Amino acid sequence: MKKLDFLIPIMKQYEIYLSKEKNEDYEINPEQFDKFRELFLQFEQITKNCDGIFKPIQMIPKELHGYLTATFIVFNIYGSDLLNFSKALSNASAISIDITGKKVEIDIVVPNIFRKKQN
Repeated sequence: MKKLDFLIPIMKQYEIYLSKEKNEDYEINPEQFDKFRELFLQFEQITKNCDGIFKPIQMIPKELHGYLTATFIVFNIYGSDLLNFSKALSNASAISIDITGKKVEIDIVVPNIFRKKQN
């Protein structure tokens, strides 16, 4: 048994749950979406400054959260860029930094940028 095999039944249940949900039953959560937008703008600027590659954003309302991913050969930020990015990161619920080959990939999640519509 592999270390993460215990997650397989949980993931299957999550997939079943999502398959029953419809994107049109969700709306933007303005407060969280503003945090996502702020982080997006900071991350986009840093990506440009560091010659990184920003992966296209896919907005899937029924998944609730916003995801940002960028890949860098070198990720160097200093001074006000570092301060602003750090402040923006405080709105994230998860940050993943992975090294693949000679590249660094950074994934960021901002929670609850969508919410279920109230009837």
